[in-house]
This record gives sequence, structure tokens and C-alpha cells, in this order.
Amino acid sequence: MQMTLYQHHLPSEVRVFRYLSPPVRLDEEVIVCDGWFSPAVPIYCRSYMFLKRWLHIFATFDHGLSPREDRFEGFPFQFNCDITTPHYRVGDKLYTTDLCVDVLVSANGRECLAKDMEEFAARHSAGQFGALWREAAQREARWLENLVTEGSFLAFLEAAGPFPTAAIPREMAEIAQHQLETAGFVFHPSYPRYA
Repeated sequence: MQMTLYQHHLPSEVRVFRYLSPPVRLDEEVIVCDGWFSPAVPIYCRSYMFLKRWLHIFATFDHGLSPREDRFEGFPFQFNCDITTPHYRVGDKLYTTDLCVDVLVSANGRECLAKDMEEFAARHSAGQFGALWREAAQREARWLENLVTEGSFLAFLEAAGPFPTAAIPREMAEIAQHQLETAGFVFHPSYPRYA
């Protein structure tokens, strides 16, 4: 089964990722998918999409599957941990809303940097989501930062899906952008946006 991720970015953009290979793991806890992204500088990405956590983690690798670090304001990171609503699965489709907050984690899994907290607060103040999403996102970011501080982040990811040892052969996952009104997006029925 090939999965398609619909990731809503506030207020109204939906990014659609079509993974070209079947998931590495697919169960009621997490769905793990691999794909190549970015034609300019090909990046191998393992996506951890959690169905019970407010979290989506992108782990990036180079052609040789060595950790690929990026930088944000001088901070080197391999793992971009998006704080999101829990992923809602309908068949081969996944739906989630990115809640702005990113926790960037170093390749050794022992250092992190939270970013975009101001944007998160501003979007809540503007009425783009309610207290339920705000409180859950804040709780998840704290949990993730504690996981890194105690040195358990890499073990957590390896338990969800061991890092890749062989790259899938297909070169690029399909990516498209749509507006919320036309994307066929579905919000998670258990976590109302304005609760």
C-alpha cells in the first residue's frame, strides 16, 4: 500500500506527499515511510507519522545513508520534529495539521532547539485553533525536549522504526500544494480544531 500524507499548514495550505513505496511500518501507533525529496540536493527522508502522539518526525540522510545535517541559526540538526495533531488514517490516506512548533534535534540525539513558538502563540491568539490543540502541542514539545535531555530520543525512534540500511530505488516522492477548501482535507474527529 502506498500512503499519501495531507499535511495542513495554518491557516489554509495543504501539502500533499505521495510516498512511492509501501510503509516500512504501518500499525495503530506509527506509520513509517521513506522517500527521496528535493531534486536540487537529493535528500533521503524517513518520516515517522504518529497516530497517538502530537508528532511527525523527519529524519534526513544523504546518498550513502549517513546522517544529513542542516542548520538553523547555527544549530546543526538531522531530525525535524513537527508538533502536529495526531495523524488520522483513512485507508491509504493520512491527515494532520502542523501546529507551527518544530523541535530540531542534533544527529547524536542529545541536543535540541525549539523554534516558531511565537508563530504558534500568534496563530492561537488569532483564533486559528482552540485550547485543546494549544495545550496538547505545548505538552508534546516539553515531552520531546525531555526525551532528548535524558538521552532517549534515538532509542525512541529506533523502536518506532530502525534507521534505513538500504535506500528505496525510486528517486522522488510526489509533492503538491493545495488550498484547504480544495484538498479534500479531513480533520481528526477525536481532536476538534476549536475545542
